[in-house]
Formats: sequence, C-alpha cells, structure tokens
Amino acid sequence: MLYESKEGKEEKVFNALEWLAVIGSRIPEKKRINVGVLKVLLYAIPKKLTFILQHDYVRSNGFADFTYLLGTNPLPAGTTQDNIDISNWDDYRLRSYLIKAKYYATKNFAFSVGYAYERFKYNDAQIDGYQFVPATTGSNGAYLTGAYRSPSYSASIVFLGATYQF
Repeated sequence: MLYESKEGKEEKVFNALEWLAVIGSRIPEKKRINVGVLKVLLYAIPKKLTFILQHDYVRSNGFADFTYLLGTNPLPAGTTQDNIDISNWDDYRLRSYLIKAKYYATKNFAFSVGYAYERFKYNDAQIDGYQFVPATTGSNGAYLTGAYRSPSYSASIVFLGATYQF
C-alpha cells in the first residue's frame, strides 16, 4: 500500500499490516488556531483601586488529511479523496473570563479579590460516541475505563490575594 500526503511532502510504501499499525501515528494534520485577548483596566481611584476585566479566547480547528492510493485500482464506490478526510480532529475552544479588584494599601502592599471562569470544550472524532464497554464472559477482558471520555470542563474560582513588592 502506498501512502502519500496530499501536499506530496511524504510518501511511503507499507504492507497491509504495517499500514494498520502506523495509520494512527502518521496522519497528516492541518490546524487553524485563533487566539484573542481583551483586557480592560479601570482606574477607579488612581494608584489606589484598579478593576481588571479580561476575556481570553482560543480556538483550534484540526483536520486529518488522508489520500487513498491504490495504483490503478479505483476508489470504492461513494468514496472520494475529500470524504475520507476527518474534519472533526482535535477541535477545541477555551474561553476564560476574569473580574478582579486590586487595592493598593501602600506603595509596596496590595490586596486583590476576584472571580475567574473558564470553559474548555473539546471535540474529536476519536472520542465522539465514547461508551463504557465492560468485559463479558469469553472476551479478552478489555474494559474502557472512562479515561479521556469527557475532557471538556468548566470551572469557577473566587480568590483573595495579597502582594508585597520589594
């Protein structure tokens, strides 16, 4: 079996068993990552009280790009070079928000109080439809433990802090 990336940068010949063994580790990936940060400092009382508002955003849109080559053999019916690609590959979005008040008691000493919220949403063809599969009698005893089943999360944090600058 001949493997060639769509960009033509890689080409390798595998026998069928080797192909099955390496396909997961040799998938050409393309990624588009968008990052945005918005931060606002509000000086309520200059050099005494500052409010900080911040929003961070990161988005990754992954893509696994396959090319099916069998020499003179045609592609199977209904298969094209485009519909064998995996567009749902390592996609994620991370959003975080911060609200913070910082009070400068002296030139060197400050107190802060705040709230932070973060949400991470992960989407990948490898874990879509993931289910727990307990071993049954006569099976090989395999069991999907649930690790990496749901990497998405959201977290809220309330915090207090004290800072001393030398």
